[in-house]
Amino acid sequence: MKKQILLPQEIDENAKLLFLSSGYELVKCSDIEVETLREKGKQAIGIIVFGGHFGAEQMDVLPHLKVIGRFGVGIDNVDSAAAKARGIKIVNTPAANSHSVADAVLMSILMLAREPMAADCFVKRKLWSRNISPDKALRMGQELRNLTVGIVGLGTIGTEVATRCLAFGMRVISYTPSQKKMHHVENVSFEKLLEESDFISLNCAGNSQTYHLINKEALSRMKNSAYLINFARGSVIDTTALVEALQKQKIAGAALDVFEEEPLDENDPLLGLDNVLLFPHFGSSTSQAIEKISKQLANNMINSL
Repeated sequence: MKKQILLPQEIDENAKLLFLSSGYELVKCSDIEVETLREKGKQAIGIIVFGGHFGAEQMDVLPHLKVIGRFGVGIDNVDSAAAKARGIKIVNTPAANSHSVADAVLMSILMLAREPMAADCFVKRKLWSRNISPDKALRMGQELRNLTVGIVGLGTIGTEVATRCLAFGMRVISYTPSQKKMHHVENVSFEKLLEESDFISLNCAGNSQTYHLINKEALSRMKNSAYLINFARGSVIDTTALVEALQKQKIAGAALDVFEEEPLDENDPLLGLDNVLLFPHFGSSTSQAIEKISKQLANNMINSL
């Protein structure tokens, strides 16, 4: 039997070479729908899964499947119980994208604090004149120094976020069930984090314990001037409660890279709000991260087979 790996999306060329040099054949498929997998994956012993749910139904049409490679950090979109019952291994790359995602979190903090896009439009639309002062036309920004950022989940990415925020002179607090300790970072209760943070960065896993961790009650504890940033998983936030909080300005704003349903529906109420930054799940979309994830995942899959 041929040693085939299914590729629903492209990966780094160096990762492809790792598979090929180890004797694997790469088979492209357009998606992970059951009928596509049934047609393309009759001989596949491995598959790389990106977004979308990958469950028992997909596994059952891949009779020789031995390993699922999850492209990225979490494996919440893969049915772990179904894989275990079928003797299928799941591997991922938990640390490969940490720098890229942490950079994106800091980018969001800076954008929320200073609104550079509004300032850019102010100049490009030729509004800057002797008669129109930017101090009056634009919202006054904030220095990050001495503001408090609360990090939910002090894992690999959360630690990188903390390191960047400390470099800007911010006070960093964290809520992390693991009780991991980091120099100059104070571990606090979830309630204290909500009440004292000027920015809250969600960097936790998506699971039953964190489902809708940010709900109506949690949002009500936040400062009216606080911002919420989510580059973790969409399921961590109760979207309906967040929309209400943003509409009623119970919090100042948010930056979201992940959502409960992706992509966003064209009628999603988030699209009509001015106090939220919306990104297309691009936190790890840098050339360096894609290369690291691809190569680490290829090695992990090869080693598991």
